[in-house]
Amino acid sequence: MNSLNKIKKFTFFFATAFLFACNNEDSETEKLKELALQNNFNIEFLNQGQVFFGDTLQIKIVSKNELNIQEINIFSDNQLLKKSEKSELFFLDTKQLGGGEKQIVIFVKYKDGKEKSETKNIIVLRKNAPELYTFEVIKTYPHDATSYTQGLEFYKNSLIEGTGNYNQSKLRKEILINGKIEKEIKLDSQFFGEGITVFDNKIYQLTYKEKKVFVYNVNTLEKLNEFDFTSETNEGWGLTHNDTSLIFSDGSAFIYFCNPATFKITKKLKVFDQLKDVAMLNELEYHNGKLFANIYGQPFIAEINPSTGEVNAYINLTNILKPEEIKSKIDVLNGIAINNITGNLLVTGKWWPLIFEIKLKKIENTKPS
Repeated sequence: MNSLNKIKKFTFFFATAFLFACNNEDSETEKLKELALQNNFNIEFLNQGQVFFGDTLQIKIVSKNELNIQEINIFSDNQLLKKSEKSELFFLDTKQLGGGEKQIVIFVKYKDGKEKSETKNIIVLRKNAPELYTFEVIKTYPHDATSYTQGLEFYKNSLIEGTGNYNQSKLRKEILINGKIEKEIKLDSQFFGEGITVFDNKIYQLTYKEKKVFVYNVNTLEKLNEFDFTSETNEGWGLTHNDTSLIFSDGSAFIYFCNPATFKITKKLKVFDQLKDVAMLNELEYHNGKLFANIYGQPFIAEINPSTGEVNAYINLTNILKPEEIKSKIDVLNGIAINNITGNLLVTGKWWPLIFEIKLKKIENTKPS
């Protein structure tokens, strides 16, 4: 065989081998792509129409590679809700899931070692509109119009008040009927005081952006301790307590339950009504199983179910401060306390000249704007 023929045969063999290798590689690539596509899955919500708090949420996982599924995990708010070794129809109790806007995360492990996750958002709303209340002013009391009120609480015949603004923040005890200051301390200039509450004979005071909580002796206002805290916004707004926990807000739609001994968060709850998440929650007060919250910048107080986050009612305080009562600059409504002697609400605002004691009057067919 001459050299030319040998070269032709070698060239043909090399080209054939190269094409076979390329075709084989393309085939493997296609198989991997197909397997990857098979490992993809879709999340389907089977509920028809709006999902309301108390409904059962039905979720279906649709995959082309059912037999390769090793494990399915369903999460929301970093909490594992369901776990299964196969694709099936999943049922989620919205009372466990919580209300408001929620992100559902589905995490799937496959037998070939691959892992995939997908997310979908859903909104769980209160089924009925909250009740609406207006007010009747029972009495008014003088209030220091230089107080940028951030927290208010009535304790053993004294009014405890925390005020804000840098280089102006204070903690004070006052006599309600005449506004006389019984005792007062000033916060260091780098701290912006926020919500306060009295728990176990100690006053707790939030700070705005400094992520600190100060603890004082309720009688002397001597500082006893301080804690760090974190939240969705890393800000402190309102503060109150129930029988076992401190409860604070951070300007979001969340409220946080904390261990009083450490200020570590033990539970986080989103607040919602029949339309949306309710954000900008500010000064708080807890009374008889109800949580009251100022909505920042609005003349409304939300009455919240502290177990579910549902807004059960709105209190409309529009025009509670009349134009003739405004002697200097004022800011927004902020400050809720319970007069433990009468059982009525005490409300005021930042730089307001008065504290109002009010009774609530239920009204119909009115919605907060």
